[in-house]
Amino acid sequence: MNKTSKFVLIVLLTFSMLIGSIANVKAVENDEEDYRAEFSLTTENVNVKPGDEVLVKLNIVSVTGFKGIATFTGEKVYDSEVFDYVDATAASGWTITAQDRNIIVNSGETHASGAIVTMKFRAKKEAEDTTIKVINIDAGGDDFDGEAAGVCYKDNNVNEPSVRFKVTAATDPSNPTDPSNPTDPTDPSNPTDPSNPTNPTDPTNPGTNPGTNPGTNPGTNSGTNSGTNSGSNTNSANKNDKTTAKGNKIPQTGESYMVIITLVATIALAGGLFVKYKLFSKNIK
Repeated sequence: MNKTSKFVLIVLLTFSMLIGSIANVKAVENDEEDYRAEFSLTTENVNVKPGDEVLVKLNIVSVTGFKGIATFTGEKVYDSEVFDYVDATAASGWTITAQDRNIIVNSGETHASGAIVTMKFRAKKEAEDTTIKVINIDAGGDDFDGEAAGVCYKDNNVNEPSVRFKVTAATDPSNPTDPSNPTDPTDPSNPTDPSNPTNPTDPTNPGTNPGTNPGTNPGTNSGTNSGTNSGSNTNSANKNDKTTAKGNKIPQTGESYMVIITLVATIALAGGLFVKYKLFSKNIK
């Protein structure tokens, strides 16, 4: 084989090796592009009050292109004026290795779905719309051949799970203006309301007191007739020792006797004087 043939053979071998290397790299890149994972955050109640504890569960929804996830790292994001982070509890088969700004959990086996960890927060301030989410996720595991595989936020092959909350103040059960409060003193159906005009036990109700006074009091009642009638019944139409005639004073009983006696005495005195006068005149004649 001459030198020219050797040179051509070397060039062909080198070109073949180069093409093979490029194909292998492209295959690896294509495999990594097929790796995907989706996570979710779930909670039992999205409407909470200040002081309530909130449990937020991080779950693997699905993995694509590899067997599953055995390590997880993610950054917790929430409004620190609305929530305080309390702690976290790993799901069965997982172990928490860090839970400050980032939460890191590991497992001895791969998982293609299921819960990873439950995070506990405490609401402390009202908020109309606030979000808890996990970002910058990096999760690794194995492919179907036992080789390392996974997803990373830098490769844009994993989502950022989140859950939204509404934090509102609790209703005060002692608020007297609460229409649902059965002890509301302004409730017209309250049978103990003394201002209720239909209350049969209200002593001030003029329409429910049967009484026994029909309104006419014959006889010699000269004062206040309370009887069994609530309130006061003053008999101003019949008084024996006084009258109610306006502007005319009629003598009382004692005064009438004195007038008669005086009149009789005057007549008797006048009669006596008249008799003496006749006798005196007769004696003169």
